[in-house]
Amino acid sequence: MMHHLNFLQSRGKGCSAVELDLRLTKDNIPIIFHDPTIERLTGQTGMISEMTWEELREFDITYNHPLKYGYMYFNLIK
Repeated sequence: MMHHLNFLQSRGKGCSAVELDLRLTKDNIPIIFHDPTIERLTGQTGMISEMTWEELREFDITYNHPLKYGYMYFNLIK
């Protein structure tokens, strides 16, 4: 099951602005992710800019996420 934040619905919930962090993977895939490393949310080490999209997809970012509610992996929004 894929979960994601829906930025498009933010205005309807009273938000007048949305802040996000955009990072590029080693193979230049843009992802929305706050930290420059994967450590805090995965318990693993590595810089996003030094990892490919395929490598990042293998990590469970709910490992230490405050809103953990099941398995969530890096997902590309197209």
